[in-house]
Amino acid sequence: MRSEVTYYWVRVFDYDFERDRYDKGTLLDEFYLKDVAGGREEAKKLVRERYCSNTGKELKFRKPKNQHGIYAIIMDSEKYWYDRFYATIDTHCFWCLKPIKGKASEFPRAYIGADKHNASRDDVFTDLEQTAYFCTTDCKIHFSRSQKSDEGEFQVKEEGRDGDVYGYIYLIYNRAEDHFYMRLNRSQTQKVC
Repeated sequence: MRSEVTYYWVRVFDYDFERDRYDKGTLLDEFYLKDVAGGREEAKKLVRERYCSNTGKELKFRKPKNQHGIYAIIMDSEKYWYDRFYATIDTHCFWCLKPIKGKASEFPRAYIGADKHNASRDDVFTDLEQTAYFCTTDCKIHFSRSQKSDEGEFQVKEEGRDGDVYGYIYLIYNRAEDHFYMRLNRSQTQKVC
């Protein structure tokens, strides 16, 4: 049985005690590691191998005290952040069908799956069947407007001078008297037939 995939977020800083005494230092690099079998110790080894021999040997994994140097912070992460950083797409704009290719996080997107409320956020960058990508924000806006059909095409909620809401008509049926009533706003009810 295969174990769960492990993700790490790595940030590398250059720290100078005089310059950065009350800060983390200057961010030099930021990247994610995926599927590290040996836990944090294996992640540390992979971080050291990423840099040239001298830097890799001198690299610390905590902020230096009263001195300067390069250090890395290794934090637990998850699939969502890894995909946000690395996932790429090669597809077409969901609205205008122009080809789009590149880093998934750089394009506007919308979830189009059937069950929007129970969707996993982990698949937002990689599940092309559940996520619509757009070439521009304008295309996403056009798509969003086309999906708003909750209130009907011509029905608009408006308010009168005294704050009463008008524009909605409700048909009410009284079974005991076998009559229909139309409610025009909060205060008016009119018998129809």
